[in-house]
Amino acid sequence: MLRVFPSDSDQKNLSGDSHYYIMFGEPNICGSETKKVHVILNHKNKHHPIKKPIRCKADRYTHLYTLIIRPDQTYNVKIDNKMVASGNLEDDFDFLPPRKVNDPTVRKPIDWDDRMQIDDPEDIKPEVICCPYSALLDYCISAECAGILVGFFPPIPSKVRAGTIFNNFLVIDDKAYAEDFGYETWGETKGPEREMNIMQIEEEQEQERVIEEKYLEQQFKKKLERKKESGKDRAVRNTIEKEF
Repeated sequence: MLRVFPSDSDQKNLSGDSHYYIMFGEPNICGSETKKVHVILNHKNKHHPIKKPIRCKADRYTHLYTLIIRPDQTYNVKIDNKMVASGNLEDDFDFLPPRKVNDPTVRKPIDWDDRMQIDDPEDIKPEVICCPYSALLDYCISAECAGILVGFFPPIPSKVRAGTIFNNFLVIDDKAYAEDFGYETWGETKGPEREMNIMQIEEEQEQERVIEEKYLEQQFKKKLERKKESGKDRAVRNTIEKEF
């Protein structure tokens, strides 16, 4: 997986507990149930994983994983340059406490009226008051991100599968360039990779066919030998019976 570390991180003593800004990638594949993409962001020195599940690719091919984070607090996750997840950072990560929290001390009053609507005899249509400012105030955390100094982003693999390869890492603020880079690297190799995979499958099938033919041939020879031995035994028994 790819972790984006601060510029003041000690590269010689990195560990799983080292502070980082972003962790992304390395599909987590465990059995038949767990197949997800990691997206973890740091906010106020706490690591917050994405709340929605993002299913990864689980095959033998190479795939391109892309994370886009925008100043307007929106994000996108792409696999092979195709959108698989998007949303708002505040909605999909636990950066902020819940907007509404149940109060366990509150109890329903005895005289509570369960009717959904009742007429108000004192209801009077209010006068229209001109408000000089009607825009909604919104909380934004983008100001905190402005001072982030990215130092380095080493791949930290935690895979237990053999044969996993990571390459072509890119951190950039140009979406178009990133897409072009993906097509020039992964895009140029995905076709030949699939062709090579087909050739490997055909070779494996041919090897299995040869092994099966050899096995059947050996079984056939053993069967003939057993028949020959059985024929000799019958001939010996017949000879003995004639002598008696």
